[in-house]
Amino acid sequence: MRPVPMNAIRRVLMSWFSGGTPYVSASGVLDFSASRAYLSRLEADHGVKVSVQALVAAALGRVHAEFPQANRRILGGRLYQPPSVGLAMPVNLLGHAGGARMELSMMVMEEVDRKSLRRINDELRGAVKDERRGEPKNPVLRQITALAERLPGPLVHHGFQALSLVLDSPALASLSWRLAPATVGLSNPGAVHSMGSGILFRAAAAQLPVRPVHVAGLFGVSTVQDEVFAIDGRPEVRPGLPLIYIFDHRLIDGVLAGRVLMRLGELLQHPERHFGADGLAEPPAVAAEVRA
Repeated sequence: MRPVPMNAIRRVLMSWFSGGTPYVSASGVLDFSASRAYLSRLEADHGVKVSVQALVAAALGRVHAEFPQANRRILGGRLYQPPSVGLAMPVNLLGHAGGARMELSMMVMEEVDRKSLRRINDELRGAVKDERRGEPKNPVLRQITALAERLPGPLVHHGFQALSLVLDSPALASLSWRLAPATVGLSNPGAVHSMGSGILFRAAAAQLPVRPVHVAGLFGVSTVQDEVFAIDGRPEVRPGLPLIYIFDHRLIDGVLAGRVLMRLGELLQHPERHFGADGLAEPPAVAAEVRA
């Protein structure tokens, strides 16, 4: 990973937030009608069933490539710019073979800024199957699970501290990235449930840990639900996607966070333009490399 110089305000913010949480949360609801229609066309015209999670993951890859400040990692009080955008996503294991050992797992999808929507969708489905079979691929999660299963509580604590020192060391920045190649989280609280009549998901907040791996931001989406939007000054009922964004204020401020959210909304409201009618359009940077 590449070290990033810090200006005066970043140094001040690093010190200011050293005694408390640096994370700030924002929430809203996105008009999901264009995305829903797009996903339906992909299935009808190309026989490809793309999940909402895959679509959001693809959009986040492109957003964070455009706003690299929101895709940085803090190691030992220093800023580093990762070489790509990686997403960490929880996987529910209850009711599956992997659930015999633990209720929840975590998968990491690398280089989402360099992949088409359909490639992300295929890799996501494969990764979820592996996790639910009880075959996690992430080495950090495997080590943490092994420690928790084999060692007494105090030794687990010390082992976790040792792992944190490795992952938070500027001298081991490249190794830290190889072990945990993600800076952004994507969760889907309640997305597997239908809210039902008279129930709406509105907002959420989380206290993100700063160890063992620094997370620059976390996005959460819930189940798509009917909402009333003002369209040309008139109320319309449309499918809405509840969205939360929790970002590290040491990295970005509210202005840039707003730009991240606005760009994410633009991608999801015009998905065919950005991901292609067949879902195979490459991200702009990759497409430029191919043309060159």
